[in-house]
Amino acid sequence: MIANFYHVFSNNWRTLFNPNLHIANNVRIKKSIIKKNGKVILQSGCRLGPYAIISPSNGNIIVGEGTSINAFSMLYGPGNIIIGNNVSIAPRCSLMAFNHNFLDVDKPIKTQGVNFKGIEIGDDVWIGNGVTVLDGVKIARGCVIGAGSVVTKSIPEYSIAFGNPCKVVRSRTNVADLK
Repeated sequence: MIANFYHVFSNNWRTLFNPNLHIANNVRIKKSIIKKNGKVILQSGCRLGPYAIISPSNGNIIVGEGTSINAFSMLYGPGNIIIGNNVSIAPRCSLMAFNHNFLDVDKPIKTQGVNFKGIEIGDDVWIGNGVTVLDGVKIARGCVIGAGSVVTKSIPEYSIAFGNPCKVVRSRTNVADLK
Protein backbone atom coordinates (compact mmCIF):
# COMPACT_ATOMS: atom_id res chain seq x y z
CA MET A 1 0.00 0.00 0.00
CA ILE A 2 1.30 3.45 -0.83
CA ALA A 3 -0.27 6.30 1.09
CA ASN A 4 0.46 9.60 -0.66
CA PHE A 5 -1.27 11.71 1.92
CA TYR A 6 -1.45 12.46 5.61
CA HIS A 7 -4.46 10.60 6.92
CA VAL A 8 -5.94 9.07 10.05
CA PHE A 9 -7.17 5.59 9.13
CA SER A 10 -10.40 4.10 10.35
CA ASN A 11 -10.71 0.44 11.33
CA ASN A 12 -13.28 -0.54 8.70
CA TRP A 13 -11.33 0.54 5.62
CA ARG A 14 -8.03 -1.17 6.37
CA THR A 15 -9.41 -4.62 7.21
CA LEU A 16 -11.17 -4.92 3.88
CA PHE A 17 -8.05 -3.79 2.01
CA ASN A 18 -5.57 -6.39 3.34
CA PRO A 19 -6.21 -8.96 6.11
CA ASN A 20 -2.48 -8.98 7.03
CA LEU A 21 -2.42 -5.23 7.60
CA HIS A 22 -3.85 -4.11 10.94
CA ILE A 23 -3.96 -0.35 11.43
CA ALA A 24 -5.50 0.94 14.65
CA ASN A 25 -7.31 4.25 14.95
CA ASN A 26 -5.30 7.47 14.97
CA VAL A 27 -2.40 6.07 12.95
CA ARG A 28 -0.85 8.74 10.72
CA ILE A 29 0.91 7.75 7.52
CA LYS A 30 2.59 10.28 5.27
CA LYS A 31 3.88 9.07 1.89
CA SER A 32 5.10 5.77 3.30
CA ILE A 33 5.26 2.30 1.79
CA ILE A 34 3.90 -0.76 3.57
CA LYS A 35 4.62 -3.90 1.57
CA LYS A 36 2.03 -6.65 1.77
CA ASN A 37 4.42 -9.61 1.97
CA GLY A 38 3.80 -10.47 5.62
CA LYS A 39 1.89 -9.22 8.64
CA VAL A 40 2.05 -5.58 9.80
CA ILE A 41 0.37 -4.27 12.94
CA LEU A 42 0.41 -0.52 13.62
CA GLN A 43 -1.09 0.21 17.03
CA SER A 44 -2.96 3.36 18.03
CA GLY A 45 -1.17 6.68 17.68
CA CYS A 46 1.67 5.45 15.46
CA ARG A 47 3.18 7.83 12.94
CA LEU A 48 5.06 6.93 9.77
CA GLY A 49 7.04 9.81 8.29
CA PRO A 50 7.53 10.48 4.58
CA TYR A 51 9.13 7.66 2.60
CA ALA A 52 9.38 5.27 5.53
CA ILE A 53 9.33 1.67 4.31
CA ILE A 54 7.89 -1.27 6.22
CA SER A 55 8.62 -4.61 4.56
CA PRO A 56 7.84 -7.71 6.63
CA SER A 57 9.17 -10.03 3.89
CA ASN A 58 7.04 -12.96 5.10
CA GLY A 59 7.69 -12.06 8.76
CA ASN A 60 5.79 -9.90 11.22
CA ILE A 61 6.34 -6.27 12.09
CA ILE A 62 4.50 -4.98 15.15
CA VAL A 63 4.73 -1.31 16.07
CA GLY A 64 3.51 -0.25 19.54
CA GLU A 65 1.23 2.60 20.57
CA GLY A 66 2.47 6.15 20.10
CA THR A 67 5.61 5.10 18.22
CA SER A 68 7.08 7.37 15.54
CA ILE A 69 9.06 6.06 12.58
CA ASN A 70 10.46 9.08 10.79
CA ALA A 71 11.35 9.90 7.19
CA PHE A 72 13.38 7.50 5.06
CA SER A 73 13.59 4.82 7.77
CA MET A 74 13.32 1.15 6.76
CA LEU A 75 12.07 -1.85 8.72
CA TYR A 76 12.87 -5.11 6.93
CA GLY A 77 11.62 -8.04 8.91
CA PRO A 78 11.69 -11.63 7.72
CA GLY A 79 12.94 -12.40 11.25
CA ASN A 80 10.17 -10.32 12.86
CA ILE A 81 10.49 -6.84 14.34
CA ILE A 82 8.66 -5.96 17.54
CA ILE A 83 8.73 -2.31 18.60
CA GLY A 84 7.31 -1.21 21.96
CA ASN A 85 5.18 1.78 22.91
CA ASN A 86 6.29 5.42 22.68
CA VAL A 87 9.46 4.68 20.72
CA SER A 88 11.03 7.46 18.64
CA ILE A 89 12.90 6.31 15.56
CA ALA A 90 14.65 9.25 13.89
CA PRO A 91 15.03 9.69 10.10
CA ARG A 92 17.17 7.36 7.99
CA CYS A 93 17.28 4.45 10.43
CA SER A 94 17.44 0.82 9.30
CA LEU A 95 16.20 -2.18 11.26
CA MET A 96 17.33 -5.30 9.38
CA ALA A 97 15.96 -8.52 10.88
CA PHE A 98 17.97 -10.97 8.76
CA ASN A 99 21.50 -11.90 7.65
CA HIS A 100 22.81 -13.48 4.46
CA ASN A 101 24.39 -16.92 4.62
CA PHE A 102 27.89 -16.73 3.14
CA LEU A 103 30.04 -19.66 4.33
CA ASP A 104 30.11 -21.62 1.04
CA VAL A 105 32.80 -19.89 -1.04
CA ASP A 106 31.88 -22.05 -4.06
CA LYS A 107 28.44 -20.40 -4.34
CA PRO A 108 27.46 -16.76 -4.82
CA ILE A 109 26.36 -15.25 -1.50
CA LYS A 110 22.99 -14.22 -2.90
CA THR A 111 22.14 -17.87 -3.66
CA GLN A 112 22.93 -19.15 -0.14
CA GLY A 113 19.75 -17.84 1.47
CA VAL A 114 19.27 -15.93 4.70
CA ASN A 115 18.91 -16.59 8.40
CA PHE A 116 17.12 -14.53 11.01
CA LYS A 117 16.56 -14.12 14.74
CA GLY A 118 14.46 -10.94 14.89
CA ILE A 119 14.74 -7.52 16.51
CA GLU A 120 13.01 -6.28 19.68
CA ILE A 121 12.82 -2.66 20.78
CA GLY A 122 11.42 -1.98 24.28
CA ASP A 123 9.11 0.84 25.37
CA ASP A 124 10.29 4.45 25.62
CA VAL A 125 13.39 4.10 23.42
CA TRP A 126 14.93 6.91 21.36
CA ILE A 127 16.89 5.79 18.30
CA GLY A 128 18.91 8.67 16.81
CA ASN A 129 19.31 9.69 13.19
CA GLY A 130 20.92 7.18 10.82
CA VAL A 131 21.14 4.27 13.26
CA THR A 132 21.36 0.70 11.92
CA VAL A 133 20.01 -2.11 14.11
CA LEU A 134 21.10 -5.59 13.02
CA ASP A 135 19.41 -8.97 13.39
CA GLY A 136 19.28 -10.60 16.81
CA VAL A 137 19.44 -7.32 18.76
CA LYS A 138 17.22 -6.44 21.71
CA ILE A 139 17.20 -2.82 22.83
CA ALA A 140 15.60 -2.76 26.28
CA ARG A 141 13.21 -0.21 27.79
CA GLY A 142 14.29 3.40 28.15
CA CYS A 143 17.46 3.31 26.03
CA VAL A 144 18.93 6.16 23.99
CA ILE A 145 20.93 5.15 20.91
CA GLY A 146 23.17 7.90 19.50
CA ALA A 147 23.02 9.07 15.89
CA GLY A 148 24.95 7.05 13.33
CA SER A 149 25.38 4.01 15.58
CA VAL A 150 25.49 0.43 14.33
CA VAL A 151 23.81 -1.77 16.95
CA THR A 152 25.23 -5.30 16.70
CA LYS A 153 24.56 -6.53 20.25
CA SER A 154 21.71 -6.20 22.73
CA ILE A 155 21.56 -3.09 24.94
CA PRO A 156 20.38 -3.28 28.60
CA GLU A 157 17.55 -1.11 29.89
CA TYR A 158 18.00 2.62 30.47
CA SER A 159 21.36 2.67 28.70
CA ILE A 160 22.84 5.48 26.66
CA ALA A 161 24.83 3.89 23.86
CA PHE A 162 26.50 4.99 20.65
CA GLY A 163 29.23 4.17 18.15
CA ASN A 164 30.19 1.63 15.52
CA PRO A 165 29.89 -0.90 16.96
CA CYS A 166 27.42 0.58 19.44
CA LYS A 167 28.59 0.44 23.07
CA VAL A 168 26.96 1.45 26.34
CA VAL A 169 28.60 4.61 27.71
CA ARG A 170 26.39 5.25 30.75
CA SER A 171 23.04 4.59 32.37
CA ARG A 172 20.04 6.90 32.51
CA THR A 173 19.32 5.68 36.05
CA ASN A 174 22.44 7.25 37.57
CA VAL A 175 21.60 10.96 37.60
CA ALA A 176 25.18 11.93 38.53
CA ASP A 177 26.43 10.40 35.23
CA LEU A 178 24.10 12.63 33.21
CA LYS A 179 25.36 15.99 34.52
